[in-house]
Amino acid sequence: MTVDATTVRPVSESDDPTPEAVDLASLRARDPAAVARWIRRHEPAIRRLVARVLAWSDDTPDIVQDVFASAIVALPGFRGDSSLETWLMRIAVNRCRRHIRRRQLFGILRRRTAKALSPPADDSMDRAETNRAVRDAVAGLPAKYREVVALRYLEERSARETAEILNERVNTVDVRLHRARAMLETALAHLVRD
Repeated sequence: MTVDATTVRPVSESDDPTPEAVDLASLRARDPAAVARWIRRHEPAIRRLVARVLAWSDDTPDIVQDVFASAIVALPGFRGDSSLETWLMRIAVNRCRRHIRRRQLFGILRRRTAKALSPPADDSMDRAETNRAVRDAVAGLPAKYREVVALRYLEERSARETAEILNERVNTVDVRLHRARAMLETALAHLVRD
């Protein structure tokens, strides 16, 4: 029997109900091929999350590398209380929090001010300027609010998933989202035309 290339489709993560279960033993044994596949599968999502939580910092690649290095070391202790992806995202958020605390400790963290978000002289803002203003507004949020915005709106996670990743209660996530939206509305008020 010959198989036409158009009838064969690659197996994707969504085709396998438990893709992590297949690789977990190999990952725990630190099999290089399994680790490489696992990193390839999850690196884009982790990179996006880290970039968003760190407000698109130049430190993103270093933190992403640190996330995977930490996860590989911690894999033998993974209990399976959550999915491997949720566990990895929790590590990423914790690494981001640690990085932010370090930057604050050394006075390197620069907070964006409302003046930096003021509208340009002419009223016509193109899409790039609008995107930049939104990105700057999100970047100007305090870290705990930026985390929930990144997970809920940019990563499109549910409130329950966001709470699990952040190791918080769903109510806490909802309150932070409400406050973050209020801060963003204030920061982006100049984009709304009367």
